[in-house]
Amino acid sequence: MNIDPLESILKIYKDKNKVFEEYLDDETLEKLNNKIYFEEKENDIYLNDNITFVKKNTGKIYKSGKVISIDTFRITIKTSNNYLNLDSSYYYIFIKQKTNKTKNRDFYKALLNNL
Repeated sequence: MNIDPLESILKIYKDKNKVFEEYLDDETLEKLNNKIYFEEKENDIYLNDNITFVKKNTGKIYKSGKVISIDTFRITIKTSNNYLNLDSSYYYIFIKQKTNKTKNRDFYKALLNNL
C-alpha cells in the first residue's frame, strides 16, 4: 500500500514546488535546491538527467543519481557507487535544472522525437 499524504493537496495547486516548500522539512528542501518537481504531463525526463527520489510516505530523500534507463514506471539511475532500478510510483521525482549543458539535453530530446 502506497501512502501519499500530499496527494490531495498536490491535485489542488498548480505550483507543486510551492506545496513541497511548505510541507517538506528543511533538510530535504536544502538537498532539493535548484531542482524542480517532475510532472509527467508538463516535464520530461531524459537520459543523463540528474534526478532525486523523495519517498512519498515520509517526505525524505531516498536516492539521487543520473538517469540511465526509463521504462514506463521504472527508472534506472547511476548513483555514486551502484545502479538502482526504482518504481517511480513510490517517489516524488525532482529534476536538477540545467544551466550550461543544454546541448546534451537538446540532443537527447531530438533523438527521442525521431524515434
